[in-house]
Amino acid sequence: MCVSLPHKMVYRSAFLPAKLLLFVAAWHPGHAKEQCVTEKAATCRPDETVDETELLQHSRVCLQSEANLKIAGGSLQPRRSTSTLQAQVVHVNADTPDFPQPRNRARSALCISGGGSRSLSATLGVFRALEQIGVLPGGFDAISSVSGGTWAAAQYMFATDHKVKFKTEPITDEQLFGPATTPGALTPQALRQATSAIGATATTSFNNAASIEATKTLALCRTNPNCWQKRGATAWVNIISGMMLGPYNLDCGNCYMAGSQQAVDNIIASNPSLQKGKWTVPRTNRPKTFVMSSTLLGPVDYSASLRNAVSFQMSPDYIGPPFYPNGTAVDYKPCVLSSGQPLADVLIGGGLIESFAFGGSSSDLDGGGFKEVQTPSTPFTLSLALASSSSSFAGAASCTSVSQIVTPKTPYQAIPDEAHAQQEERTWQLGDGWSIENLGLLAMMQSGATKLAVLINTVSPLANTSELNLCDIPAGTDLSESTSASASSNLGCVFGYCTEPGADNFFGNNQVFVHDDYGPLLCELQKLRDAGKPAIASQSLTTVQNTWWNIQEGLEVDVVWVYLERIADFEDQLPEQTKAEIQKGPQGDFANYPFYKTTLNNPLELTALTMSQVNLLAAHFEYAG
Repeated sequence: MCVSLPHKMVYRSAFLPAKLLLFVAAWHPGHAKEQCVTEKAATCRPDETVDETELLQHSRVCLQSEANLKIAGGSLQPRRSTSTLQAQVVHVNADTPDFPQPRNRARSALCISGGGSRSLSATLGVFRALEQIGVLPGGFDAISSVSGGTWAAAQYMFATDHKVKFKTEPITDEQLFGPATTPGALTPQALRQATSAIGATATTSFNNAASIEATKTLALCRTNPNCWQKRGATAWVNIISGMMLGPYNLDCGNCYMAGSQQAVDNIIASNPSLQKGKWTVPRTNRPKTFVMSSTLLGPVDYSASLRNAVSFQMSPDYIGPPFYPNGTAVDYKPCVLSSGQPLADVLIGGGLIESFAFGGSSSDLDGGGFKEVQTPSTPFTLSLALASSSSSFAGAASCTSVSQIVTPKTPYQAIPDEAHAQQEERTWQLGDGWSIENLGLLAMMQSGATKLAVLINTVSPLANTSELNLCDIPAGTDLSESTSASASSNLGCVFGYCTEPGADNFFGNNQVFVHDDYGPLLCELQKLRDAGKPAIASQSLTTVQNTWWNIQEGLEVDVVWVYLERIADFEDQLPEQTKAEIQKGPQGDFANYPFYKTTLNNPLELTALTMSQVNLLAAHFEYAG
């Protein structure tokens, strides 16, 4: 197969306010030449064509041919493949609660909250500190992440190479994390240096990435009406994965995931049709379990609520929502402008399917074991996992035109048991993991982890002691009304003190610890903060029953809570110039430090922080570690 490629493509900036640039692709007339791409086309199945957009990026991506597309659920969806795969289906429900290996053996876990580039920067510092003392890579059985925490964790778990000028080279952990730092050396000049590959991704301009994506869409879709929906459906995935995974060549649009190279070999042995497929696997010297959490919001054209939104868990080896919420089916109301009828007794959850086959329907998922599953029209990629874990707009937008186009979606079919009949596959919306549980904690408790370190990379400081002394609250006091004023509501919710659900959050089903253990934790964290120390506190806790997450009563867990707060001891050691800049507050280089806003911390930049902001927060948490 041969296509016309430009001899040269130039991005020119058009005028827009401040930093928001619109890049325009200009074809140079007279320089087009015919270039054969048979090697690229050979990786595509017979019903696929080469995506010419990706040719511009010199990557290999196969798309369904236009004749093999149909409109479904308000967006362009590939038609179901007629080929089949053999894949492992694992029942995970109240009667058979065991997760597949290696997750069922994971007893210790690092849980990383969301928070966009703030969370990425804080997590970078923790990674660096843990690596220095030898806790990483082997000190945890698992990493569980949400949203911006997934941005950092996915890079740590998967990056083996990185782009250096015009070539690709292996990347070391020191290049990923950057060198160790000391507070006294963090001058403004030193903080401006890009010393960490992970940190550099937090400075990538979302606005520029979105402009480039829009420009490609304009160039491709001028004469093709169907193209608009197809490109829109992948826009968020393309932008976020390009920013966070692109530097490592991991932003692959058609790569299957697996837990290891050995797993790939085993999968291909059972499925020879995948022999020419491309695969993404974690690095060998990483924790064996990695869970990226999103939210299964609801079918397209139906609204999500506290009564039906569940945790959607994505790993290199298995994907799906485990257990049935409250052990039963759920109902969905149609969106206001939808013509659909209410859906009653819809089955969600019940187990996991091997990642390479997720999205393929089956007529027989009951009983577990190896099942025949239709080949997914497109693989469930690392790019989709990362983007859906951080699709912060999706919860509030689930019934808007934005959702119909941009929100990440996946075909999904629940895994039935003896009490539930198998139901048809539908197209579902995937929201930010923050929408249901922003700590990454409950996913690991579901699978039996009992030693947990939880990074709470929050934008919410602990209460000012002069306004609310958290150590003076009598035992038994109902903290429901003051929980959002005293600490992050994500933390309060797991102790049963939760604010009312909003249009984009469904935290109210998250209590797993007793009320009375929350006050002492808040007191300890506040005392540490006021003493100038890192807000890190340990607790031995006993669980209460939670039927929504299927976490049993009476389990003993040890938790280390790492709460993002000011550390006076760290700040006192900074150079005078750096301290002076912090003291400028919103007008300084470190606006809102350390509680950088998740969006628009810097004028007209949706997610990006400056290199100085990233490096200071990373050093802050490195010191805390």
